[in-house]
Amino acid sequence: MTHHFHAVIWLDHHEARVFEFSPEDVQKLVIHPEKPSKHLHHKAGVIGAGHSKEND
Repeated sequence: MTHHFHAVIWLDHHEARVFEFSPEDVQKLVIHPEKPSKHLHHKAGVIGAGHSKEND
């Protein structure tokens, strides 16, 4: 007999969540990156978009 299940994966820049489910069971797995990246925000009220200038 084969085991049949479905999965839903949710991703963002902090983690991945995997939900595997079948008619009998649900399993949840949360995966965090080994080296998380920093999310940078520019300061409110500062002129410009906060991006570095392009080379001419």
